[in-house]
Amino acid sequence: MTIRTQFVVIFSILLVLLSAIIFIMERVADNHDTLAKQEHIRFESHKLANQIRHSSDDLTRMARTYVATGDKKYKAYFQEILAIRNGTAPRPLNYNQVYWDFVIGNGVRPEGFGEPISLLSMLKELGLSSQEIAKLEEATKFSDDLASLENKAFDALQEEVDGVAGTKAAEKEFARDILHGEQYDKAKSKIMRPILEFMILLDARIRKKIENARIDMNYYNNLLYVMIVMTVLFSVFAYFYIRWRIINPVLSLAMISNRIEKGELGARATRKSSDEVGKLFDAFNSMTEKNRVAIANLKLENLERRKVEKELEIARANAEEANLAKSKFLAAMSHDLRTPLNAITGFSDMMRLKIYGPLGNTHYEEYADAINYSALLLVSQINDILDLAKVESGKYKLTEKLLEIAGVVRSSFLQVEVSAKSSGHTMTALVAPDAPGLLGDEKIMIQILNNLLSNAIKFTPFGGNITVISSVDDENCTVISVMDTGIGMSEDDIVKVLVPFEQADGTLTRNHIGTGLGLHLCVNFMELFGGTLKLESVVNEGTTVTLRFPPERTLNS
Repeated sequence: MTIRTQFVVIFSILLVLLSAIIFIMERVADNHDTLAKQEHIRFESHKLANQIRHSSDDLTRMARTYVATGDKKYKAYFQEILAIRNGTAPRPLNYNQVYWDFVIGNGVRPEGFGEPISLLSMLKELGLSSQEIAKLEEATKFSDDLASLENKAFDALQEEVDGVAGTKAAEKEFARDILHGEQYDKAKSKIMRPILEFMILLDARIRKKIENARIDMNYYNNLLYVMIVMTVLFSVFAYFYIRWRIINPVLSLAMISNRIEKGELGARATRKSSDEVGKLFDAFNSMTEKNRVAIANLKLENLERRKVEKELEIARANAEEANLAKSKFLAAMSHDLRTPLNAITGFSDMMRLKIYGPLGNTHYEEYADAINYSALLLVSQINDILDLAKVESGKYKLTEKLLEIAGVVRSSFLQVEVSAKSSGHTMTALVAPDAPGLLGDEKIMIQILNNLLSNAIKFTPFGGNITVISSVDDENCTVISVMDTGIGMSEDDIVKVLVPFEQADGTLTRNHIGTGLGLHLCVNFMELFGGTLKLESVVNEGTTVTLRFPPERTLNS
């Protein structure tokens, strides 16, 4: 049986037990109501039956008082009592046996009146049996017969004789004899007999109903106690059953999990059932095994990764050592090469300038110019290699001061002016006179601009435009842009020219000699400043190189 089915059965049984308890409690409440109702019926029936007897006594009292005194108010009281009993006159509120004592005593009625209703009708409304009603009707009939005798006594009286108030003595005596005679007393006793029998019948019937209600109530009370005990016992059973089938297995899984967490990867849960908990145990064990295998693989991968990292660290150290050796070699080689090259350029200059007289042949002059140009070009390339080696080895030291951007641009223009004029280019500088200063190394700044301007001159066809613009952006960063109308580059070529010793493809590019270090060296110099170099280009339209310096290097005068 599945856990779901077990839970449905357990809670269904609990629901049935609770429903039975509620049903039994309702039955107990109904029996309480029945007892209260029967007691109320008995009380009201006794009270109304007594009213029949008291009304008969009140009628007798009013009739005898009227005959004895001749006071007509007692006759009126008599008629009113009879009308109230028969339901032909409004019934006083809280009508009881002392009501007429208050009326006779002070003539004031205690309370107001309600709707007219006969005593017999009020008794019938209480749900009396037909036999009980018959007894009440018999008492009412005897009471009416007694009232006939009393009216006969009233008729025997004369209110006035020969114009004198009073009655004849014989007739008055006759009336008294009627109200105090044996016939009157027998008629009076006839009223009491059915009333007594009514009360006996009523008490017997009510007592039986009360006894039955009490028997039922005791039965339902006992049944209620049994159902409560059964519910409590079943709840305890359900608790221990659920604890045994679900809670304890889950707790055991938690303990196994803690053991695994502490490193006991071989710990496994023991399956004890085939229901959902058993399946949970199987899934847990499967997951644990997969995790164990994954952890083992991860450890192996971690060992291999550490091994690779160690190898990479060794390779990196070797590469750094080799790079440092390369930089040292280039620095030493550049120094060794520059010394004879300086001599070559110096002596070739003397030959070109003919310091010691003519060379003797025009070809020698051409050779001297070629030697001088090649030596200068070689010196420039060696300087670039040396500077790159210093930057990459971290040995390049900046000599910083406050620079006037316009002055730096003018210096750069002067150095490339001859080359620009020979190419027919127009060079323009757009620098505001009140532009803020720049904290930097003047030599490097001029070298960066020279490299960018030289490239622009080389790769711009004859008669092009080269423009240098300086500005300060919203973040207070100094921005210098070098724009040309040259041949431009594709996106692939832009990637290439930023790599050392690489050059862009193209016919015009191949016509110019160079090592391909210029832009790469500029990028490294900008990193020394904490800035960036951005290159944008469109084929056959031109190239723009943007230098952006950090805001702390922008100094307002």
